[in-house]
Amino acid sequence: MSVQPRALPAFRPSPGQLAVITFLGIVLLAGWPLMLVASTDHRDVVLAVVPGIAALALARLEGPGVLRRLGLDRLGWPDAYLIAIWAPTLFAVGRVALVLATGAGRLDADVGGLHPASGAPPDGEAVQRLVGAILLVPIAGAFAMVGAEIGWRAYVLTRLMPLGSWRAVTLTSLLWWAWQAPFRIDTASDRWILDVASLLVWCVLVGEIFGWLYLRTRSVWAPALFSAAIAATAYLPTAVLRDLAPDAAASFGPAALAAPALMVLIVRLRSRGEIEPGA
Repeated sequence: MSVQPRALPAFRPSPGQLAVITFLGIVLLAGWPLMLVASTDHRDVVLAVVPGIAALALARLEGPGVLRRLGLDRLGWPDAYLIAIWAPTLFAVGRVALVLATGAGRLDADVGGLHPASGAPPDGEAVQRLVGAILLVPIAGAFAMVGAEIGWRAYVLTRLMPLGSWRAVTLTSLLWWAWQAPFRIDTASDRWILDVASLLVWCVLVGEIFGWLYLRTRSVWAPALFSAAIAATAYLPTAVLRDLAPDAAASFGPAALAAPALMVLIVRLRSRGEIEPGA
């Protein structure tokens, strides 16, 4: 008795999946060469601008109403903005607390110029920088970060939603990691494999928060504010800590992953299954 081999079913992408594949082709073919020739300081500009331009161009080809379909014309759920602007500060505080608890560093005597123990008045420049990082810089920086959120959350995530909200969020985060990983990792370092894995975990964890903020508001402005707040508060741990161990100093090290992981756990538990999209 002979067994006839069965051909594998042909892959027929849905219109949404085809749109995502087209988007990825554009950002990779256009963005990666630009990042190869760009300086380190300018790569963040490419990471932010290219996905937005690609999404705007593809959405325009799909028909009118581009601003609404990409979540540019509304703000959505107001409480999301409080989370977006304060969560990164809590991430930084959590990282400092974890480093101190594990002995991977020590607290600076004057806490970055704030002088809480000595009784000396806080340094004016340190206070201005802290207030700016927590409140002012994220609001201004949201306009710089919005391009990336137009591409990854407003365009890619929404077209993967037929997979289920959490599957779509996770897959979007993985694609977001693959897009930036080659230019975030220093392969000359003997720790580059660990850095790749740490960045992957960070992108998946923080990407879930990005996705949740977008789906709850149906607006790119909440995740853009969150992205800007992360960038603005990134200096805080190194400003108040000294004698840091290598893992503690890493932007995507274990100490930097703990607080986002806790927030993702809370969001998952509160969502009770799929995320309910905002109005």
